Amino acid sequence: MPSCQQCGLEKFYEADGYFYCEICHIQSQDLLRTVNESEFTSQVAFNIRANAFRIGPTQSQREEDGAGDLVAGAASGRTHGSLFTPGKPESLFLLADVVLRAQVEWLVQNAGARKQLSDVVKNVWFSYLAKAVPDLSQGLSGDSGPLRKGNTWVKTLREVDISAMGNCRYKDLKRLMDYWESLTRPPDECDDENVSPEGIENQEDVSKSNFKRRRSASEPRKTASSKPFSRVTEPSKLSLGRMIAILVISLHLCEDVILISDILRWIRNLNLPCWDPSSVLPDDQFPTFFLLGSLKDLLAIHYHEIEWDMEVMLKYLQVPSASLPSLSVLPVIARFVEELNLPRDLIVMVHDIAESIGIRWHLDINAGKRDWSRMRPQNVEATVMSLIIHTLIVLFGLNDSSERKITTQSHHIERLTNHTAHLFDWYDWMEHINQRRHYLFQHTTLLEHHSVPAALGFIRIHFVRNDRRRIPWSRLKKNKYQDENYEDLQRAFQEVNFHHPPPEFFLSLPVTQRPFRAHTQGLVHLYPELSKDFSEDSLAHVTVGLEDHPSADLQRCLTAIRLIQKQARTEATPIGASMLRLRLRKMLSLEHVPSHVLQWLIPVCAEMIEQRPAALLGRLVHLEEILFSNKVK
Repeated sequence: MPSCQQCGLEKFYEADGYFYCEICHIQSQDLLRTVNESEFTSQVAFNIRANAFRIGPTQSQREEDGAGDLVAGAASGRTHGSLFTPGKPESLFLLADVVLRAQVEWLVQNAGARKQLSDVVKNVWFSYLAKAVPDLSQGLSGDSGPLRKGNTWVKTLREVDISAMGNCRYKDLKRLMDYWESLTRPPDECDDENVSPEGIENQEDVSKSNFKRRRSASEPRKTASSKPFSRVTEPSKLSLGRMIAILVISLHLCEDVILISDILRWIRNLNLPCWDPSSVLPDDQFPTFFLLGSLKDLLAIHYHEIEWDMEVMLKYLQVPSASLPSLSVLPVIARFVEELNLPRDLIVMVHDIAESIGIRWHLDINAGKRDWSRMRPQNVEATVMSLIIHTLIVLFGLNDSSERKITTQSHHIERLTNHTAHLFDWYDWMEHINQRRHYLFQHTTLLEHHSVPAALGFIRIHFVRNDRRRIPWSRLKKNKYQDENYEDLQRAFQEVNFHHPPPEFFLSLPVTQRPFRAHTQGLVHLYPELSKDFSEDSLAHVTVGLEDHPSADLQRCLTAIRLIQKQARTEATPIGASMLRLRLRKMLSLEHVPSHVLQWLIPVCAEMIEQRPAALLGRLVHLEEILFSNKVK
């Protein structure tokens, strides 16, 4: 935690956007809040331009520029600095601490996370810093390893980090950094004796041209890059995925039912505090659509990358498997069944199957290589969705013919009971889901293909192909975007990327862990057909709920359904029968799925958990080998 440079106190109070020590009352923390907001968590959406936290100017800069200029600059979205100030970026360590604090605050106040999440994140974060950043309290030399070969972490630190960490004097560190800059070789190739304090003092005669010499590609940067690392293999190197992994691990330790898919969706929709995309934009001009298109990779974080980063962090922190909680998957099953608008009777059935094969919600430390999680996710979302799909296959067959025959027999049963038994209709549910996806695509950003990263990617593709006819000339002429409201930006994307006019109604709801059901209910007043609720429908016709009914005609219908189910199980071809096995480490394809109904159902379930359909298919095939081992050879 940052401390006062005068008295060492770690408590500050805020006044006029700045933080002052409670004892000596001097401005000791170089953080300031933008004028556009009172509190970070009061924002409905994380604004792209007006970021919540910005690195403020120094005391001398404030005296030179004056308070009026600072307020005006903050109001216009141009303060003296941002999360990454052009020309003088902040290091990843200090920035990550600020962002993690904001993320925890947002999760507690908006997503219903437990209050102890703050302490758990702090413990995990400090454990990471204790291993990634060596202690320099005993100086820069010695056998403890601060200057050993491979310790390139020093190149990512700045003066402001030292006051935050409080374990080294900046002038000592600066001498080391200047010496490394004077070398013609990367620091990784230097010997231990060449980096001693005596060697640093003997380098005063080095010409200034060496300081300006271009660094080798393998040499680490003094300051962090403004683009997050997407392929960082060293555990000690910080990246955006590692920060999200720390957050997800802490949520699991708190036993919070907040999933990785929730975190990714909130990042994609600019809800959860993350990197400020304006950091890579020129500060002296408005960003063009082409520059906005280049920001796609900053917001498009994939599920398998976070899953792999979690495994890396758990191994790096040496967290034993016994200390990680093993939770029941029942809350996740209930949530996904409700999100899919399926009958509630399905919850008990899926949970019984999960208990029979020992499925628990835990973090897998030995998940395998990064590409392995891309082909077959290990976390709870894909596992629960696969169990739901397998349960539906057992009940309805889902082979393009059995579900149709069962639906016909269910209509006969409803007529025989004078519609007193409202049975689940598979094709009626499919039509409802298709309508729901269509309207959610028009009025919300829940679906990945209608989100901010997708829109930015479309814009970039249009410019690369030089296809300007798809983009209205009026927007090209303005050459800027609205920064006051995130919804204005999203509406602009809708107008740019789609041929039909954008809808007049854009749905914006508070953050919820059941976004698909909540946003569907929010559109009922526009589309009454979305009010259908299948949660109370009965599955008695495909289970054993109507066996005692006295009607002989009804019993004949039930017998026909049992024969259809038996025939579907007997003649069913395993989903992975015509594909390369996962043990061959090949990505599976939906083209080889033997049923058109399953080819439709798998992408529907995959988009709800922020994963690729092929990844969910991989988990589906893996569970098929466990559930139906006698049929899968």
